[in-house]
Amino acid sequence: MTFPYITDVANAVLGTQWHLPLPTFGLLVAAAILSAALVARREVLRQESLGSLARATHTIVLDLAGVAAIAGIVGARVFYIFDHSSEFSADPLAMIFSRGGFSIYGGICFGAVAGISFLKVRGIPIAPMLDAVAPAMMLGYGIGRIGCQLAGDGDWGIPANMALKPDWLPDWLWTSNTTCSASISLRPR
Repeated sequence: MTFPYITDVANAVLGTQWHLPLPTFGLLVAAAILSAALVARREVLRQESLGSLARATHTIVLDLAGVAAIAGIVGARVFYIFDHSSEFSADPLAMIFSRGGFSIYGGICFGAVAGISFLKVRGIPIAPMLDAVAPAMMLGYGIGRIGCQLAGDGDWGIPANMALKPDWLPDWLWTSNTTCSASISLRPR
C-alpha cells in the first residue's frame, strides 16, 4: 500500500475517508529540509565553539539551507528531464510542471554548487562548513527517502511474491502494490 497523500496515512490508521491534497513526499521533503537545517545549525554552533568556524557563522545556516534546497529541487527536475529527453521532446510543459519526476543526482549537484557559491559569496571557509553540514545532509536525505517509500516511489526490484508473505504481516510492510509513477531516477535506464 502506498500513501501519496498524508491523509492516506490517516485513513489507513484511523479507518477514515479524508482527502486533503497534501502530498506525502512533498511534506517529508519539507520536513527533511527543516530538520537538516536545524541539525546543521547546531553543528555549526558546536564548530564555532571549537574555533573551527568563525563566530556568527550559524546565522547563515537557514539561508544556506534555503538556497541549497531551491537549487536542489530545480536540479532534480533538470536531471530528470535530461534522463527522459524523449518524453520531454513530446510535451515539454507537461514534463516541466508535473508533480512527479525528480532525480537525486541533480538535486545533489545543483544544491552543492549553489551552497558552495553561497558560502564563497559570504566569505565562509568551504571545507569546515561542509564538514559541519555533512551529517545534516545525510539526515535530510534519509527523511526524503522515507517520503519516496511512503508515496510509492521507492518500489524498485522484482515484484514481491505475496504467497511468501506471512499472514500476520501487513501487506504494506511486505511490498508496495503500485508501480513507480513519479519515479526518482536512481537506476540506469
